[in-house]
Amino acid sequence: MRDGARPTPEPETLLPAMPASIPSARAAVAALSRRTRDGAIAILLGCATPAPAQETQETRDTAASGATPTAVEEVVVYGRRPTMITPLPGVSLDEGTLSSNIQQATGEDIRGSGAVSTTQFMNEQLQSITVQDNTGNPFQQDVVFRGFSASPLVATPQGLSVYLDGVRVNEPFGQVINWDLIPLNAIDTLALLPGSNPLFGLNSLGGALSLTTKSGFSAPGLDVSQSWGSWDRRHTQFTGGIGDEHVGALLAINYLDEDGWRRRSPSAIRQAFARADLRGKWGQLTAQVLHADNELFGGGLIPHEDFKDDPSQIYTAPDSVDNELTHFWGTARADLGDSVSASALGYRRRSQQDTVNGDFWDDWVEAAALRIPACDVAP
Repeated sequence: MRDGARPTPEPETLLPAMPASIPSARAAVAALSRRTRDGAIAILLGCATPAPAQETQETRDTAASGATPTAVEEVVVYGRRPTMITPLPGVSLDEGTLSSNIQQATGEDIRGSGAVSTTQFMNEQLQSITVQDNTGNPFQQDVVFRGFSASPLVATPQGLSVYLDGVRVNEPFGQVINWDLIPLNAIDTLALLPGSNPLFGLNSLGGALSLTTKSGFSAPGLDVSQSWGSWDRRHTQFTGGIGDEHVGALLAINYLDEDGWRRRSPSAIRQAFARADLRGKWGQLTAQVLHADNELFGGGLIPHEDFKDDPSQIYTAPDSVDNELTHFWGTARADLGDSVSASALGYRRRSQQDTVNGDFWDDWVEAAALRIPACDVAP
């Protein structure tokens, strides 16, 4: 070696610069002395073997303790709650399992519509509904649903059944429906079920109307409204409910008085409804009472020529209907399990109707005598 020349490094100093591939490392180690080869093998094994384990442990440590929790924004998903329709106690029909078009409304829908009678709300808000005003009174209209009628007039073929909290309110005589006896401000849900169903009883070829009343649980608080309108209409509604987890009570009063847009056609509606509920894990008990005392006047139909001359005139008078109803009913439900319950219903319904009909021909006796043979006329 010349003076000033840089000394040749020892073989060990070349080890860090060796290629990382295994064949190149073996070739380099073979050229070394035995002492250096043993040290090199020890270095290679000591550096190469623990590397995968060390990398895996770092990954695990990072996943286990190195990740910082991230706050996730709360997401609220709204879905339509399955509606259970119960025209009869113990009979629950899930809306999603029925193929027919069920039309429903809530108490808020009824209140927001401004309707003063059940027939007015159905005519304005539901589909396939028409009304016929044969009596000339807004609380005695005929409801026609797809050709089937629910009318307060006797001898009208009835095709709809009406249930109020499980009690059929079609009158026994003629299966008529006195719409003026239903307190509209006490209705919580209204469901119109089309099609014939044997569960709804007789005269239900067109379907059934299921009405459920409010309770202290579903309508807590106080709601008072007062309105005035044409033809001296005065309308007052009061609804007050209170309830906690186990006990609920509700009182609803509906009063309407008007002169009517036709002559001699006033209406006076007086309705009062009360309900008390007691519920627990064992089930629920409900007691209800409804009282109505209404005076309705209607002039009936008039000839078209008279209507064009004066729409407010009437053909005959008086035509009045006085309806009085006192209705008590109660229901009991026992929850026997998560999917089994037993229900019972009992009611007492007393209704009275007084009618004065002015459609009478004073000359009927003389006219009939001329058409009936003399031998058949009683002396």
